[in-house]
Amino acid sequence: MSILTKMLDERPAIRAILLPALVVLFGAESVRYFVSGMTWALGDRFSVGAFQLGGIAIVVFGMAFMAVLLRHAFGTRISVVFAALVLGMMRLLAQIQYGEPIVNMVMVAFGIAFFGMFLAVYLDNARSGGRQALSYLAIGLLTGFIMDTALNGLFGSYDHIYQGGIVPLIVAIVLFLIELLLLPGYNISMNEKPSNNSILPWLAIAPFFFLEMEVFGNIARFTALTGWMLPLAFTIVLCGQLLGLLLATKLLSLGEGLFKTTILISSMILLIATLFADSGSVYLIAIMTILGQVSLMVLIVGVINNIGGNINGKASRTSTVVNGFAMILFAVMVLAYYAVYQISLPYSGDVLEIMAAVLLILCAVIPLRSYVSAPGLKTSLYVAPVISLVLLVAPAVSFISWHEPEAINAGSDNIKVMSYNLHNGFDTRGELGLEALAAVIEENGADIVALQEISRGWLVSGSVDMLSWLSQRLDMPYVSGSTAGPLWGNAILSKYPIKGYETFDLPPDDLCIQRGFIAVKIDTGDMDLQIIATHLHHVEEDSDIRQVQVPVILEYWDNTPNTIILGDLNAQPDAPEIMMLYQAGLVDTMAEHPEALTYHSADLYQRIDYIWLSPDIQLVESHVVFSQASDHLAVIAVIGGK
Repeated sequence: MSILTKMLDERPAIRAILLPALVVLFGAESVRYFVSGMTWALGDRFSVGAFQLGGIAIVVFGMAFMAVLLRHAFGTRISVVFAALVLGMMRLLAQIQYGEPIVNMVMVAFGIAFFGMFLAVYLDNARSGGRQALSYLAIGLLTGFIMDTALNGLFGSYDHIYQGGIVPLIVAIVLFLIELLLLPGYNISMNEKPSNNSILPWLAIAPFFFLEMEVFGNIARFTALTGWMLPLAFTIVLCGQLLGLLLATKLLSLGEGLFKTTILISSMILLIATLFADSGSVYLIAIMTILGQVSLMVLIVGVINNIGGNINGKASRTSTVVNGFAMILFAVMVLAYYAVYQISLPYSGDVLEIMAAVLLILCAVIPLRSYVSAPGLKTSLYVAPVISLVLLVAPAVSFISWHEPEAINAGSDNIKVMSYNLHNGFDTRGELGLEALAAVIEENGADIVALQEISRGWLVSGSVDMLSWLSQRLDMPYVSGSTAGPLWGNAILSKYPIKGYETFDLPPDDLCIQRGFIAVKIDTGDMDLQIIATHLHHVEEDSDIRQVQVPVILEYWDNTPNTIILGDLNAQPDAPEIMMLYQAGLVDTMAEHPEALTYHSADLYQRIDYIWLSPDIQLVESHVVFSQASDHLAVIAVIGGK
């Protein structure tokens, strides 16, 4: 340990970059858990309303304002150490599985509070240290997000903060021990004449965090948009970040003219990349993701570097105020981003992405008129890109461990079909538990599985690509049928060869959560089976909407033989929309089991999940699977082959 301490003392740039990097890593992981916990542990489980959840988020993120009290009590240096230490401890304790996600959520909430305070006091300390110290902060910030991406991708986008087991725990312990190693020698002393530059551009931290976590640094999102295997998506996102880190580091050594030109060009690139982040060919999406990542990093480094020293060389309350508002702004942006799926609002998520990019651009461009270059920045800043190259081991491991699921030929006369609403991966307690969901599917030997509520990158659902992870875990190929944007909807897993598929939207097109269905042709050996999987409108009293949706599905079916229609229909057997299916001649596989309720798994009271067969298909048996891995029970039907 003393050898490592001596090395850090001899190379202060490593400590100056790695400390904020680790804090950002812990902060990003804590934010991910907290946002999903608010949605599923508080909102869904305990029916906490949207306004109350918003209030809780603002209070937690607004605790960053308490940095002024922390600094007053301990002084700037000790406040930095204390805030980082508390965040690290809370992040480590949150790794332990207590059986009650609210406990973990409280811990990450405390962690987020101290994360915000750390940013405020560290920023003031860095400003006192001049451009060199601010440069270390900026590069450390980028390095932290690169580390977050590396870990997220290494765990298949299923963030290790959600996972039990020895490996995730060891990773959390090692990272905390590294932080403990960095803290004792932390110190920044003033070495530059103070500047009068405004601290207001620090608000750019909010849109930077937002675009990094929601758009350009989101591995699951990129996987869903391109359809590429996750290790490839992981590699591209990480390489984009590494390139951005390298160019952002180079930016710090440029003269005044080149610096301003680079910021202006990066601004245009970021705006274009955000506008076309999820449109066009997969190759265009890949290019926009890389360009967006690079420009995003260049701009935030430019913002931080241009802030300059504190006006009096000492801690300033202004930094705390601006940082506090930045933290709240980030929380508001996330809340507003997902509010469109709950209530009708006059904007879409794409609009918020563009607004975030514009805000970041303004924070970077407006201060350029007062920018003065600071020659002589140490080349030790390049320690971050060099160290970060080691993280390329992560996608290499991901590629090595990846196996492309392969379909098998039918091995028996009977075929087991399942419909399962996965509740975005969260169990009835509000804990993200993909392994429990996979176990339900695996232990029941399902050959074909229709899945509903599949999230592929939503921050409110842990930023995980549920479909890629389950496909790998169960060794089953899949097709995806997104409905509410490209990152959420339906999917089908199949052990048998998928010959082709189509996806369709369902009316009306003005719902907060758009609905649709997937139609798949599956070769079961003896016959081609048509699977139509759907998830109808969820509001119980809106039967009239479902009565518009069901005929669209029936029209597509058009009495085609060997057809199975299944999914979460959000209506009970005596509802008019369900009667349409009966009247069309379809066979309800659970009609002989009226007591087999499917929702809510913690307190069953209704049957809303179905498997329907065309009349030519032989039903062998059917049942539901009792589990609280989701709020719905899985429905299983065994059909005879031909």
